[in-house]
Amino acid sequence: FTLNNIDLNRDFPDYLGIQLSLSNRALETRAIMSWLHDIPFVLSANFHGGAFIINIPYDRYYVGKISISSDDDIYQMIGRSYVNRILDTERYCNLNKDDVGTVIRGADWYEI
Repeated sequence: FTLNNIDLNRDFPDYLGIQLSLSNRALETRAIMSWLHDIPFVLSANFHGGAFIINIPYDRYYVGKISISSDDDIYQMIGRSYVNRILDTERYCNLNKDDVGTVIRGADWYEI
């Protein structure tokens, strides 16, 4: 959450018809949206504590709509490759086996 109590994980627009308007967005969200407009890229990753899973697109769940990217097979392959590397680090990390090794679409993980 920001100092203005905005959850940045929920502030960014999704891919299903939501207007990409900068108005009513957090300052941080607007900065990232402007940056993405100026310097587009095709693949990224972010890391944070919590479950040791690979969360692939898309995150938004809609009743009656499949939330699969047209690049799902590529995301699955990259995700599995990364998971295999994480499992190789087990001897160095205290990993909970229940949370390690999952590649999942965000929409299948939990509803936003």
